[in-house]
Amino acid sequence: MAFPTSNWFRKVVQDALQNTAAVDLNADTIKCALFTNSITGTFAFDTDTGYGLAPWNANEVTGTGYTAGGAVCTSPAVTVAGGTLKFDASDPAWTTSTITARGGLIYDDTVSDYGIVAVNFGSDFSSVAGTFTVQWHANGILTIA
Repeated sequence: MAFPTSNWFRKVVQDALQNTAAVDLNADTIKCALFTNSITGTFAFDTDTGYGLAPWNANEVTGTGYTAGGAVCTSPAVTVAGGTLKFDASDPAWTTSTITARGGLIYDDTVSDYGIVAVNFGSDFSSVAGTFTVQWHANGILTIA
């Protein structure tokens, strides 16, 4: 198996709505961890909780300029307009890095490392002694209409 198709974690939404997780995507520390295409396992977005638990506990990127756990996505914000919920944050970047990644796991580092969304980049991207930046779409990291 390889990095999964981009998808959102329904478990974090369920737990927030059932008041079993105090998730605040506007104020919590949101991070993006990078993974290689060697990640394996069952990707169950209805039940997976996120970073550090299978399958998100192996095949994280390693290399110069990258620290396990990923980078903070500053300025997280949840907005609702025109019937669409949008979650967005700053573009994470790793300066002077030498790494290769297939995708990223965006997760809430404040509350139990809850997975929010997994993003498949479509192919491997690399940096060699340069800046590796994940640039989010203009519509944000996640939109739900």
